[in-house]
Amino acid sequence: LQIFGTGMDTGETSPCVLLFFDSKRFVFNAGEGLQRFCQENKIKLSKAWNGGIIDHVLLTRVCSETAGGLAGALLTLAGDVGLTLNIWGPSDLQCLITAMSTYLPNASFFYTHAFGKDGKLLPEHAKDPNIAVLLEDDLVKISAVLLVPFSDEQGKKFRPGDVAVVYVCELPEVRGKFDPVKAAALGLRPGRKYALLQSGTSVLSDDGTTEIFPESVMEPSSPGPKVILVDCPTRFHIPSLLTANGLKGLYTSDGAASVACIVHMSPAIVVNDSKYQDWMRLFGSTEHILAGSGCSNSLSPILKSSAKILSKLNFACPYVFPVPGYGYESSENQQILLQQQNNLSVTIAKNLLKFRLLPLSGLGMDGSSVPEAFDGKVHTDELIECVPEILPLTEKLKEFWKAYGSKDLVEEPWFDKGADSRSLSSSSLTKEIPDTLKAVGRKEVELIFLGTGSSQPSTYRNVSAIYVHLFANGGMLLDCGEGTYGQLLRRYRVFRTDSVVAGLRLIWISHIHADHHGGLSRILSVRRQLLSKSGNVEPLLVVGPKLLKRVLEAYDMVEDLGVEFLDCSQTTLEASDIAAGGQPKGFVSSIVSGSQEGRSGFMQWVQRGYHLRNGLDEAGRSKLQDTLKALGLSSLVSVPVIHCPHAFGVVLEAQNKADTSKAGWKLAYSGDTRPCKAFIEASDGATVFIHEATFEDGMSEEAVSKMHSSTHEAIQAGALARAYRTILTHFSQRYSKVPVFDDSYNDRTCVAFDLMSIDLVDLPLLPSLIPVLKLLFKDDQAEEQADEE
Repeated sequence: LQIFGTGMDTGETSPCVLLFFDSKRFVFNAGEGLQRFCQENKIKLSKAWNGGIIDHVLLTRVCSETAGGLAGALLTLAGDVGLTLNIWGPSDLQCLITAMSTYLPNASFFYTHAFGKDGKLLPEHAKDPNIAVLLEDDLVKISAVLLVPFSDEQGKKFRPGDVAVVYVCELPEVRGKFDPVKAAALGLRPGRKYALLQSGTSVLSDDGTTEIFPESVMEPSSPGPKVILVDCPTRFHIPSLLTANGLKGLYTSDGAASVACIVHMSPAIVVNDSKYQDWMRLFGSTEHILAGSGCSNSLSPILKSSAKILSKLNFACPYVFPVPGYGYESSENQQILLQQQNNLSVTIAKNLLKFRLLPLSGLGMDGSSVPEAFDGKVHTDELIECVPEILPLTEKLKEFWKAYGSKDLVEEPWFDKGADSRSLSSSSLTKEIPDTLKAVGRKEVELIFLGTGSSQPSTYRNVSAIYVHLFANGGMLLDCGEGTYGQLLRRYRVFRTDSVVAGLRLIWISHIHADHHGGLSRILSVRRQLLSKSGNVEPLLVVGPKLLKRVLEAYDMVEDLGVEFLDCSQTTLEASDIAAGGQPKGFVSSIVSGSQEGRSGFMQWVQRGYHLRNGLDEAGRSKLQDTLKALGLSSLVSVPVIHCPHAFGVVLEAQNKADTSKAGWKLAYSGDTRPCKAFIEASDGATVFIHEATFEDGMSEEAVSKMHSSTHEAIQAGALARAYRTILTHFSQRYSKVPVFDDSYNDRTCVAFDLMSIDLVDLPLLPSLIPVLKLLFKDDQAEEQADEE
């Protein structure tokens, strides 16, 4: 058994456990970050996983916390020919799969098994109604015990996400050792009969006169080790745990351990409860591994490769890369927990910690695979040693930004274009700061790139997400790939992230591909939980493509997300023309005003949120205007782009504080697209132009075939849009650390990295990073080019 996620407060993984044998793998939970964790530790999520086959994924709950990384993992596994995967979970698991099937290209290779509904175990013909055997073979028997939250309401029906599972894993009986001395005394010589006896078959003595039974020559068998995985998500589930008859046969009265190990995926607030700890003591001397949220006080990041890059970037320019990649806060719950252990054998889980089950002689903890703690200073010292010329350049850059931050926006420091392209000069000027920036003050608008990679999360880059931080006005997300919540935790630490998520007013999704919305349900779920503490859960407006509505409908059956949906088509210029009384050429004539009736049983937001061809969603558009006003924005326009059906870019314009009759700053984000004339025209004069640059210039055929843009095309699009600054993002994961820097980059362009934070006031300085980045990653670029060759 091995820990694949600890629920540590960094948020980079969720509680996840791997039970593995030579030929099979059982994964318990698949939260966000699973793929990045596996890549970080060189574990392949493929058919051949360290020589075994991933046969089963078992969820302790059906919700975004336990299954947020499942869709991404399925997309990765979908290419494995001949793979068959079984997914187990409580209650109506099919709702989750329905949500995923909207964007999964191949759902035929996995099968779902839901074994409980409304708090009752299924199937009904189970021998023991308190514990259901899900699967049993010659390797392991896995059973389930359901936990439902306590409620005073009679006949209350639970959402799928309310029901939790305790999994009991029992290995078969371990045969005793063969005793050759006893065999010889019974008249047997070494040979084939020894093997038959060890396999459990009786034989005749060599003289043929006596039948010899296995128990006559074998030491007594030992019971197979048992493991319990318990996820008790809230204190309201503890009564169900205490009264679970299916677990009572595993309790001990003499202090001896009938269970080898219990892995607690329960959060610290539950583990710290005295009643929960009383339940833990019922298992005697059993080893307890705490892997739930808040149960660790580790200050070391989990994604160490990414932290290494962040350390270097932070060293080069802390103004743009404020996260050093390490130094997370510890959990306050940890101290409480250690004070209340009271004779329990407790181990705080660490990633890749193992508990060996067989052979019995080796039963116990194995920390040999646990990664070493991260020290960012080691990597920055190494950088200075290997690239000594980086030191004076970074010092100059820091001075440059510091001096600039203390001045008014009147001129732009720039590069000396002389012989040394890396030298900085503040004497060279370009044209004046655009009017849209002059009224912007520091800490009014900040762009945080939470994910800058394409397709799937990688070791160094997460998938697409940009947080637009509007400070006192709240914030919004442009796309929300898997792991967005974890990236926010890395950027803002644990406690500030709560205010960021609770302060979200709008999420805009560009298209239905999973790398752009796979983290949406997790963000929405966390936000609802935070706001529910104050009893004020105002639905969050999500603007997205047509198919996203179907995804949200299905997820809403699993857990309450607190969301209101508006189709992107309702936010186009075309929709605005219709609302103003116009009739664009070629538009269907059946457009009507008002809302459609939704299917009964769904929330009100599902009844709206329809496509423009079915009428103007006046209520949704009104909600958008109220939201934009609260954010300090004057408009949001979605622009159809060239990628897949219902793919959009977006253009945001802010209110101008100095002159309300004029627009303020303008932000354009392309989503995924080929160079698109409509998007360029809509972005005209953009203050900041964020465009995908999936491929380098030498891969134009791939860019065309996959409907993406090359570096040169993205930069050219920014120039045609007359954008003040162009920022490139959405890089192919083939450029794992840094994209190719070539001659396409001009004096208005910069490249995005994960957790890059740009105050809009600092836009004039942004291109000054390029020479430093080229030097910082020169060896990495050489390695990647060599790999390509």
